Amino acid sequence: MEEIKLVYFNSLNAKLADANKKIEELNDLEARLIETDKELEKANKKIKRLEKKANRDFLTGLYNHSYYKDNINKTVKDSVKKGQNVGLLVIDLNNVKYANDILGHPKTNEIFKSFAKYLLSSIRGYDAAIRVGGDEFLVIARKATLRTEQKIKGRLNNLLKLYNQHTGKELNYILSFSAGYAIINPLEKNAIESAFKIADDNMYKQKYIFRLRNVLINHINKMNYSNINK
Repeated sequence: MEEIKLVYFNSLNAKLADANKKIEELNDLEARLIETDKELEKANKKIKRLEKKANRDFLTGLYNHSYYKDNINKTVKDSVKKGQNVGLLVIDLNNVKYANDILGHPKTNEIFKSFAKYLLSSIRGYDAAIRVGGDEFLVIARKATLRTEQKIKGRLNNLLKLYNQHTGKELNYILSFSAGYAIINPLEKNAIESAFKIADDNMYKQKYIFRLRNVLINHINKMNYSNINK
C-alpha cells in the first residue's frame, strides 16, 4: 500500500513539475510576445515617420509632388461624396533666374523657404500646400469655390508686401508670383489632368502679363533717363 502511495505521489510530483515547466514556457512566450509587440510598434512608428518624410519637400517642409500623385484622386473622391469641390491653384515665382544669378542659390533657397511659410499661412487648415519642384508650387483647395483663388492670393500678397518692405528691400529682390486656378469637374474625362492644365495655362498667362509689364516699365525708365541726360 505504501509503495502504491509512493508511486502515486511521484507521478503527481512529475505532473506538477511538468505543469510548472509549461507555465514557465507560457510566461516566457508571453514575455517574448510583449517584446515583439513593442518592436512592431517601434517599426510602425518608424515606417510612419519615413512615409511622412517621403511625402515632404526637404527644403520647405511642404508636401511634395509624390504626395500630390498619391492623394489627389482620394481627395477628389472624398469631396464628391460630401458634395464639395476641389480646386487647384498652380503657382510660379517670378524673376527666380535673377535671384539665382545675382543672389546665388543659398539666398534663393531662403526665398523659397520664406515663400513656403507665407503660402502655408495663406491657405485653410483643410487645404494642402505643395512644392512641386524648384520655384513651382501648388495648392489643393478643398471646399473650393470661384472665390477661393482670390482669397488665398489676397492673403499671400499681403504677407509678401510685408516681406518685400524689409527682407526684399535688403536683398534688392521683389518676391512675387504668377498663379492660375481651376476647379476639378469630376464628371469630365481625365478631370484632374484637365483642371491642372487649365490652371497651368492661366498661370502662364499671368506670367506673360508680368513679363510684358516689366518690359514696358524698363522701356519707360530708359526713355526718362535718356530725356534727362539730353
